[in-house]
Amino acid sequence: MYFYHLYGFILSSTLDFPQLLEVSKDNTAGKLNADIYIREMPEDEHLTTKDKHARYGVGHQRSWLSNRTGDFLIRNGKEILYRAVEGANLWYLRSYLLGYVMAMLLHQRSMFAVHCSAVIQDGEATLITGESGSGKSTLTAQFLAHGAKLAADDIAAVKCAGKNSICYPAFPYQKLVRDAALAHGYDLSRLLYINETKDKFLVPMHKKFEPLPHPVKQMIYLAPATVKEIQIRRLSGLEQLYAFQNSQFLHSLPGEWETEGGFLQLSLQAAATFPIYLVLRPQDGSTEAEETYRKICAN
Repeated sequence: MYFYHLYGFILSSTLDFPQLLEVSKDNTAGKLNADIYIREMPEDEHLTTKDKHARYGVGHQRSWLSNRTGDFLIRNGKEILYRAVEGANLWYLRSYLLGYVMAMLLHQRSMFAVHCSAVIQDGEATLITGESGSGKSTLTAQFLAHGAKLAADDIAAVKCAGKNSICYPAFPYQKLVRDAALAHGYDLSRLLYINETKDKFLVPMHKKFEPLPHPVKQMIYLAPATVKEIQIRRLSGLEQLYAFQNSQFLHSLPGEWETEGGFLQLSLQAAATFPIYLVLRPQDGSTEAEETYRKICAN
């Protein structure tokens, strides 16, 4: 059995996750109560034919996912069961468990799985999200170069807490494509190859990782556009809500869950606790990352 820290919880798992922070051996020596359990699905438990045909379902007590890697069942914000197909790629399995499956579990806990990089600067979290190819990794690297700490590279857990929202950290690794890893001077033989479609590696960031939760200061929503220079605009009203909804990791799995009264109200509350800035960048990529960083900080 393995024990890890993730999003402020203690995770117990029968499957190892090399990228996660392990709970101290001193703590696991005695009896340790985990908050979340990941284990193989018992032989007498199965997803229904209807579930498999639907591919996924998102609910407050029961969610599921079925794909070429395996079947996954998520219950009561606490339990994750999986059954991998024969010969399944273990990194794909881990990726689904820490991606869509964990996002479903966070949803059951009334938390948001935000598809973003999260950095901590001056005790507050900045969430960097946006469209594919908009420069999220580049801007994240710029924040880190200016002394910020990494809280999450792909998914951050965010919880609405009254007048604030809290960002809970993921794990001390950053995903980089091969070219980016080489450009940073990393020895690829020392990195974890996660064998994803985009040929990515896991780069250790332990020295720049922030393991504690922090209040969210702002969200930066990046988008390439037909502009000649960077344009920054603070969103309001429905635009702010739509940007927050679009940043959800589960947004690519549409369903009735998105418009449920309780979840919609919680989304409105969370989106109102911090400013969301739309940052338009030239499509040709001519904008320097340092310029983008300076303009965001000056805003």
